[in-house]
Amino acid sequence: MKMRQKRLYKFTTYFMTLLLAFMFIGIKPVFAETNTKNAKIITGPYLLAPKTNGMTVSWETDMPVEAYLWYGIGGKLDNKIEVKCERGTPFGENTEGICMYRGVLKNLKPNTLYNYKVELKSGQVEEGTFKTLSQNPADMKIMTISDSHQFISSDTFSQRVLKERPDFILHTGDMLIGTGYQKDQFNLWFGKGAEFLKHIPVVYACGNHDDGPYFDDYFTYAQKNAYNSDSTGRNFSFNYGNIHVTMINSNPWGLYEMNAVTGGFEVDEKTKKEIENTLKWVEKDLKSDDAKKATWRIVGVHHPYTDDFTQKHLVDILEKYNANLTLAGHLHVYYGNVSLDPKVGAKSVFIAQGDGRKVNASMEYGKADERLLPDFPEVFAQGQTDYSMLKIEGDKLAYSTYGDKDEKALGSVILSAKESKVSFSNVAVSLEKTSDSNSIKIEATVKNEGEGIATVLLNVLDNKINRSVYLFGEEGKERVVVLKPGETRNIKAKLPIYTPGKHVVKVGKVEKQLDFLAIPAAFKYSNIKMNLGKGLEADTVLVTADVKNVGNKAGEKNVNLFVDGKVVDTKKVKLKALETKSIILFHKFSQSGTYKVRIENMRDEVIDIEGTLKGIPIVKDLSGNGNHGLLRGAPKIINTESGKAVDLDGVDDYIEILDSKTLHTNDGLTGMVFANVDRLAKDDEKDHNPLFVKGPSVGWGTNYLMRMALRRSGALTSGVCYGINEGFWDSKENTVPVGKWAQYTAAFDTETGGITYINSEKVAEVAGISDHPTIRNWNGYPIFIGYSYMGHVIQDIGRAKYNTILDAKIGQVRFYRTKLTAEENKYIAEHPNEIGPRSKDLAVWLNFKDIETKGIHKTEWRKLSGKQLWNWKTLSIDSKAPGTASIKATIEVSDDGEKVKDSKVVTLKGGQEKIDISDLEKAQYIRIVTEFNSSITLNGTYTPELNEYRVAASTDDTNTEIVWNTRADWEKGSFEGAMGFEPLGRFKNYEEDGHKY
Repeated sequence: MKMRQKRLYKFTTYFMTLLLAFMFIGIKPVFAETNTKNAKIITGPYLLAPKTNGMTVSWETDMPVEAYLWYGIGGKLDNKIEVKCERGTPFGENTEGICMYRGVLKNLKPNTLYNYKVELKSGQVEEGTFKTLSQNPADMKIMTISDSHQFISSDTFSQRVLKERPDFILHTGDMLIGTGYQKDQFNLWFGKGAEFLKHIPVVYACGNHDDGPYFDDYFTYAQKNAYNSDSTGRNFSFNYGNIHVTMINSNPWGLYEMNAVTGGFEVDEKTKKEIENTLKWVEKDLKSDDAKKATWRIVGVHHPYTDDFTQKHLVDILEKYNANLTLAGHLHVYYGNVSLDPKVGAKSVFIAQGDGRKVNASMEYGKADERLLPDFPEVFAQGQTDYSMLKIEGDKLAYSTYGDKDEKALGSVILSAKESKVSFSNVAVSLEKTSDSNSIKIEATVKNEGEGIATVLLNVLDNKINRSVYLFGEEGKERVVVLKPGETRNIKAKLPIYTPGKHVVKVGKVEKQLDFLAIPAAFKYSNIKMNLGKGLEADTVLVTADVKNVGNKAGEKNVNLFVDGKVVDTKKVKLKALETKSIILFHKFSQSGTYKVRIENMRDEVIDIEGTLKGIPIVKDLSGNGNHGLLRGAPKIINTESGKAVDLDGVDDYIEILDSKTLHTNDGLTGMVFANVDRLAKDDEKDHNPLFVKGPSVGWGTNYLMRMALRRSGALTSGVCYGINEGFWDSKENTVPVGKWAQYTAAFDTETGGITYINSEKVAEVAGISDHPTIRNWNGYPIFIGYSYMGHVIQDIGRAKYNTILDAKIGQVRFYRTKLTAEENKYIAEHPNEIGPRSKDLAVWLNFKDIETKGIHKTEWRKLSGKQLWNWKTLSIDSKAPGTASIKATIEVSDDGEKVKDSKVVTLKGGQEKIDISDLEKAQYIRIVTEFNSSITLNGTYTPELNEYRVAASTDDTNTEIVWNTRADWEKGSFEGAMGFEPLGRFKNYEEDGHKY
């Protein structure tokens, strides 16, 4: 007995020691589940990492279970391997990590069709087929797709895949509409693509929506182990036949650096290192023998050629090492690009693939002399597409793109390994003179005589100096001309001449002597920026611009600033030939209003000079922190079962809560809005209608502290930004209960992640952040309920291009500086009129029962010149008092600017008025106290407005006027209660206004 106890003790000690050792070095031992009879496959099976002699069959189960993979040729399943659960990233209540199975099959025969079967001990069986890659294929067929997101085209795509049976599919990222930290989002791809994924392998690049640990669980580990890879596994390459495929993770720059730059951050060292390591690996890969010996180098990456950061980091490397075809996505629009470097031309083609959810597909190539995309003359095609087919036959590569409903290609790009050949005919050379320039004008007919697409490069000898022309068309619209095999086009080009005298111009066999005259100084303007002042400087505009002398003689000019067609400021500029200088022009406005401002003959820019004081009802904050809500627009007040509510009309109504330190948090927060959503956005309206946003934009990038927004699909998106990361999570489509009252809650902390509730039901969640970064509070930015900007923040204008707004009734708003639990959220839902749990962390509580409608503005004391006493004559007023709103003015005079000597009270009727104030005693100083009384009714909110006060005064020999009109005038006074300024430009969409952005 003692011996048995001793042995048992030794065994127990050994077992515990082994378990502690595993835990210490990070290994999670997987023990057999005691009850596996209900275990089931929840993802897959799907195929990864295709090779000539191997394939990976992967799947996920809801719990660990004994699993076997059977496979064989000719319908036989005579080979069997046991596949064990590999724990992945935890999710929700599964703290052990998701259960992944990766059946790596080796020593297979090339170009052979295999059958396979996944069998669980629980009895579930799933079957499929796959074909290994050929050893030396005479031709290859690869299907490509990007940005499948909701995967609307999944039925058509699946049918086409199973019909075509491509060697594999290449996906360049964004399978989700949420984030890669939200595991259930991957079902958008796995669920809708389940059938073809059992039979055709897919090679994956990571998109910005996919970024997160689950992408690695599902794809990275298998791809890393099968192919040549960097340490992350997200950058890898392989050879197949005569192609070399390189897959690149562009998130370090396309997501993280972009987030930093657009969010006003410095790029952190970790991101810089990731970018550096990725680019070094890409360069090393494309320099490798495997890449060099291939006829074709094909690159898959998410962020496309036109992305600012891809341009900055990647394009030069791809062109330098002859990447023939780069496939990307991200834009949801198809763009075909060639290199802007004429030495490269069509040797490097870059395709942004559109996305896998377009219904109305199209393709256009534009005119030979006009750009398709303003900032990119090298774009040769654009359209709306779903997916594409890549066929390689020896030294010819064909990339064809398709729409959702038609198997006929919308367009094709043909590449040939042979040198391109472009012929020129009907060449005409002439002199073109204008008032400020001389140019060589060239016209010709060009034809592509080669087998692949070609760019047009025109070599011009000007006095024996070669001046190549690569851009054709009108100035500012010129573009690279790309020709399909056999295509003919007429081209036009201009070469400016800055040196007067005789020029012998030769184009091909055509030679002509042209006599160019001296051109006097001529001035052109660029980089024009108009900066409005703020606060006490709100009545000023500062205009900066670059001025260039495009003539070939020195000169000088008075550059004028015009306001409504009149010169208001002038700067003399002296420039040498072709010299550029920067100038500054300034103007101070005496009146508020809308003005047209321009430099010389440039386009007018419309600017608004603020000047209107307005009543702004204040919804009292019941949290005790003074974070009151400002009612913007003219919302109605309504009665509900639980109390008062405001009805936002979806046009210009919203609630604004100004920033304060009590709204700032470190690692946790909860936003809560009680709302009855009237409708979702239509197709022609801006999406992401905001329930709750703090920051300069509801997206994209790290431009908010927290957001809750409604998608037109009926999904509810929530998010929090921390550091240079945007953590967001989306519910399923049609989750939002339109036309019904609901409590919408988003709760988040860095450790446990985020959860979204509608009422008490959890509708979405996302995992926590391992390195516990700091939540970005966006100091100085208000909370908006029902309104936000939308898109990337543009630094020059300090906002995004567009605004988006909500059509809904709002019954209550709450914000906590900590994450509420499910039980706490439920308690508040059931007891909406109580302060509820976590009251110390409650920073905002608006319930619309207590709304302040009275506000007071006092102008500063204005002293008239000299020591004499002034006679007061009239007060002219421009104001509005709509509906039941009212506005009252008290005119006060003083001899010392402190003690009131006399006063007069008048009630303003609205409109233009002139009040007799001659009965006031003579005095040296005057000020006006204005009482604003707003009115909130079932018919809407009525707010009084004051545009101008104009006081006329005199002495025996002098008449004068005192004016308050601009915001700068009003800012010199004091403000109290429910009044202030209505921000200008919040509903301006720059694209619609034709702005350069």
